[in-house]
Amino acid sequence: MHPSRHGLLTNGWKLGREAVTLAEVLAAHGYATQAFVSVKHLAAKRGFAQGFQGFNDELERRYLLPAAEATRRALDWLDATETPFFLWIHYWDPHAPYEPPEEADLFGDPAYAGSLANFADPPEGEVSAGLVAADEARVISLYDGDIRNTDAMIGRLLDRLDAQGRLDDSLVIVTADHGEVLEEKIASHRYGFDHGHFLFEGNLRVPLIVRMPHPSGGREIAAPVSTLDVAPTILDVLEIPPPLPMDGRSLLGELDPEPSLFVRRESKELRRPLAFPERAVRAGRWKYVWDADTATAELYDLEEDPGETTNLVEAQPETAARLHAELERWQQSVHGAQLQEIPEEQQEALKALGYLD
Repeated sequence: MHPSRHGLLTNGWKLGREAVTLAEVLAAHGYATQAFVSVKHLAAKRGFAQGFQGFNDELERRYLLPAAEATRRALDWLDATETPFFLWIHYWDPHAPYEPPEEADLFGDPAYAGSLANFADPPEGEVSAGLVAADEARVISLYDGDIRNTDAMIGRLLDRLDAQGRLDDSLVIVTADHGEVLEEKIASHRYGFDHGHFLFEGNLRVPLIVRMPHPSGGREIAAPVSTLDVAPTILDVLEIPPPLPMDGRSLLGELDPEPSLFVRRESKELRRPLAFPERAVRAGRWKYVWDADTATAELYDLEEDPGETTNLVEAQPETAARLHAELERWQQSVHGAQLQEIPEEQQEALKALGYLD
């Protein structure tokens, strides 16, 4: 279900009880359901525990949980669980602050003489003018180290499932809720090392890896897909009919090679005006971005300009008008979510993590 339908548009808001979660559906079909989360705004009191028989949101570093500890907890749970299960493990890293453990910090230049041992979110995504090229390379190497560390933790989980003789009976999915703009936007927009404020491809594109039970080969899906497709795919693999209509589609069937994919972002956490583009649609080679507050539009040809450096709204007015109309039709088709006030305690956590000023 798209966030515009269930109403959870930003961190700190609460999922309503009327929403039906994947965990609820699977629990009703006899699966043991367990989650381990690694950040404060995914806590049970925010509604994320719906359908989970066990939900571990105990953190170590005030707002966060290191990947190694999340993995240890998950491995202990796997060792104690013999029934069919649905396990969600949420890893915070790779994410700002970029601070991989020493054993994963493998990608930096040994000759780097700067002062960056870790890196937090830059204010409003604006890259500091004080960062020289060597610093920027160091920041990217830290993020790569976070990826390396998370990869190692996922490897530990797969190794344990394999040792238990359960890996080939398991459906394993690895994905993320957002990407990260690194060096690709620093030169043109002075924006980078962030994900929250713009709708660039670096923010929107995420890994989606699906390992089927009893795999007999693999394939790469070239058509754009969405994380909305994850739940329908899981239910399709398990041959469980969806209890309600779903916005996504199963990836097992024949896919439209050029679907229209929509995104809406929300930054009205404190009822402030939007300061960044809020909606976008991707259709084939084209991507259209609309900022309703300023009535400005961007149009990019992702085949010719994957870095989104040349706005073609004036050069391709018919394409821009067609996609704008498609975006408006979609927006009208989903239910408008009501703005929520974020509790003061949650505001403090989100400020510490770089999501609020």
